[in-house]
Amino acid sequence: MKNYKKVNQCGALFFKKQLRSNRGQLVKLVSLALLNTGSKVTLAYAMGWFVNGAVTRRMLSVWAAGGMALLSLGLGYGLTITLSATQLEMTKQMQKSLKATIYQVILYRDVQGIRKFRWQNIFNLTENSVPAVASDYFSNNLANIGRVIQISLCSLALLVINLEIFGLFVVVSAIPFFLNPVIRRQFGRYKAELNAKTMDHMSLMTNVLKGLTTIRAFSGGAIFNRQLKAMDEQLEEQRKRSKLWDIRIGQLSTLLAMSAQIVCMLIAAFFVLNRRISIGNLIVTTQLLNFIVPTITAFNTAYLIGRATLPLRKECAAVLQVTTNSASHQFINGDIVVSHLDYAYPQNAPLFTDFDVTFASGKKTVVIGESGCGKSTLMRLVAGELTDYQGCVTIGGQAITKIDPRQFHRNVIYVNQTPVIFAGTVLENITLFGTLASPDMAKILQQLRLTHLVQRDVVNGDIELSGGERQRISLARALLVQAPILMIDEPDSGQDPASARTIQQLIFKLKDRTVVVVTHNWQATYLNQFDQVIRL
Repeated sequence: MKNYKKVNQCGALFFKKQLRSNRGQLVKLVSLALLNTGSKVTLAYAMGWFVNGAVTRRMLSVWAAGGMALLSLGLGYGLTITLSATQLEMTKQMQKSLKATIYQVILYRDVQGIRKFRWQNIFNLTENSVPAVASDYFSNNLANIGRVIQISLCSLALLVINLEIFGLFVVVSAIPFFLNPVIRRQFGRYKAELNAKTMDHMSLMTNVLKGLTTIRAFSGGAIFNRQLKAMDEQLEEQRKRSKLWDIRIGQLSTLLAMSAQIVCMLIAAFFVLNRRISIGNLIVTTQLLNFIVPTITAFNTAYLIGRATLPLRKECAAVLQVTTNSASHQFINGDIVVSHLDYAYPQNAPLFTDFDVTFASGKKTVVIGESGCGKSTLMRLVAGELTDYQGCVTIGGQAITKIDPRQFHRNVIYVNQTPVIFAGTVLENITLFGTLASPDMAKILQQLRLTHLVQRDVVNGDIELSGGERQRISLARALLVQAPILMIDEPDSGQDPASARTIQQLIFKLKDRTVVVVTHNWQATYLNQFDQVIRL
């Protein structure tokens, strides 16, 4: 039950919330559905009056009923188009709202909660799961509002013709809904399996694209080609099964609904033979059933397809459940103290056991050690990127987990070994599209030898910029913030000797900041310039 409520946050409750916030569109949708159904009922009765007029040889009635039928038909066409456009617009707005909510979670809520999801999962969620929820759940629910109105009003119109036919129709039409639980379970399982295969395929394809150079260098194309083909086979087979279930549901619903219509028509024909209803009323009954039965089929199919999105809604709900970090302490600059630290990556030997270290405030500290000893991990722990540790990390006497995340990240800057480069110009990357600014920007760009690059357009940073250029861009971004604590992982990685010297000089010129540098440069002349050397 608890899990169902969580899923509903991305399902029924979210849907109802969107309807409340778009009351104007909802009123328009209901009004159009009422008018559209009214035109169809009028069309059905006009066709009956047309036939009755022909049987009784009343030509004026024939012409009047015929004109009314044509007018209703044209009106119904226009209303149906307008109703569909309204449903599509509301579905679009709901999809945008759900995506916007997910973006808010990703950008502003607890970063550790977000990191529990692989980035492929998040990408699949926004690009595949949310559109599927929008089209199969939101859109079908909106369409079913109109269908309920049409079924209800046309059924009332049928009730006016003959109570017995109406009662029989209600009983027979209820049969498909008793089969829904069995169909729903199977349909939902196929949808979930298709989503899982899609995500696996996306993950494999991403890894192949990332490692394309390595694959070609070591002639591994054949084996990865086989893996991709095998994954494609599984994905497309699952897609076929899912589509086949779509067809089965539609055809089964049609079969049951049409059977109900045939039974009702046979009873109506029997009533005509016994002169309990006129031929015109038989026509009205037939036309009303044509408006009711396919609509019941569509309603039932849409309901089953919507319920089958439950696994996708679970994915959305899991992300939406990520809470806002409740830490609210103000940032106070001071010594960085790591005490009694125990940390190990899952299924790996411990990197730190009862580890203690202090980075003095306002001093420059260098961290050295053999590859794999935990230098970068220590930086990530202090930067708040890793939180699943035992022990305590404090800044200015406060545990970093209790500091307001926004204040923490404004005051503690970590420049890692793999800088992120966004699509845009180099200058937009440095300033985060105008977010960052400093009167020293021109000086920083000149010192880091980036001035000639600022207008360069970057589409794919991994290809268009060298590793050294990416590192300098990331460092420039960090220096613009002027945070009191700056941690830099391998600042001279990928740099030519001249650029490396420039970066070193720039770091040592920084005043009134706590600077922590991770390096593999163990030259005594370099290390001696730091206030503190920590060897892991």
